[in-house]
Amino acid sequence: MCTEDRKLARKTFMKCEISTCVQHLQAHLTTPVFLQTHHLTEPMPLCGSTKCPQHGKLLEYYCLNDLTCVCVSCAIEDRQRIHNMKTFSMAHRELKEKLDAEQQALQAVGSGVENVSLEEWEKGEREEVVRSGVRLVEAVTLL
Repeated sequence: MCTEDRKLARKTFMKCEISTCVQHLQAHLTTPVFLQTHHLTEPMPLCGSTKCPQHGKLLEYYCLNDLTCVCVSCAIEDRQRIHNMKTFSMAHRELKEKLDAEQQALQAVGSGVENVSLEEWEKGEREEVVRSGVRLVEAVTLL
């Protein structure tokens, strides 16, 4: 929300941690330096979760090993430097592709499975128990 007129936010500046309405967004869009250095996202609530608790810097990368967001200092200096790091957009794209592939695989498996009612399943299980019992009796009698 815009603090002056209580207008809905249209974009969020991740670096500044502010969300702006259309009117205030125009001022930033006409300044080239803002366009180059301030990444815009869809409006979102900002509660300090966009900054690294250790370094106070903007979280810009995703560690695929630890499944966590990290800042540039964590990515370069800390133990994440030997981990598989991606930008948020690249990690999002890759994880979405992986999820889509897994969903398709599950749907393919699911379409090959017949819908069996509980009663039919129980009947099949009872028949299998009877067959197992018969085999057991036959095996014991052969001893």
